[in-house]
Amino acid sequence: MLRIDDIKMNELIIDGTSAICFGDDDDAFQDEENGILGGAGENVDPGKYADIKRAHGYNKDNRPDLTQVNIMLGVNDWSMPLLFQVFPGNAPDVHMFASILEKLYDGYPALLSRVQSKHIVFNKENNNPGNVKKLDDPCERWGFYFAASARPSIIVVKNELAMLDKDNAPVIYTQLNTVLRGRTTTATLYGKPRKVLLYLKRTQSSPKISALMRSR
Repeated sequence: MLRIDDIKMNELIIDGTSAICFGDDDDAFQDEENGILGGAGENVDPGKYADIKRAHGYNKDNRPDLTQVNIMLGVNDWSMPLLFQVFPGNAPDVHMFASILEKLYDGYPALLSRVQSKHIVFNKENNNPGNVKKLDDPCERWGFYFAASARPSIIVVKNELAMLDKDNAPVIYTQLNTVLRGRTTTATLYGKPRKVLLYLKRTQSSPKISALMRSR
């Protein structure tokens, strides 16, 4: 039997994905006014996503014709699965993250007390002012960070990326034919100072300049 005290818990990382399905539990479950809600989340009724149903949502497999369910998974720094929760296929990410954080603090306080670093991974499709604000509040309340892509079109990010080159960005990651150079800075994004990783990714095919932000 594995005890909580035996689990290495320096880090807790929570991310989500979707699993495509065949069939549809309820055609009326779709939101006719707002359309597909898989990547939205501005003004939604949390009770609407209480029942787990197959539904059309933002589909990462490029199969919008199929329904899906969404799955949130939490792992430690050994990649050991610790908890999961299934949501309907059109539940917004911000709703799922808030729900699983509440579940964690209600059901696993002893486990969380041993975690030194707690992160959730926020997909770039959800990166907008309303969704970021919805994540800021629970993350600050429960001591989580969230990591997300920083849109290169944001002026402050665009200006920082323009100055990024191999002379001021050391190598931070290598794998096979991929070399990642980068440096960190602090920028005001969505009304708050945030840590930003500016990186230059070079592969055999082409270079790519982009950025990631952390909630605080």
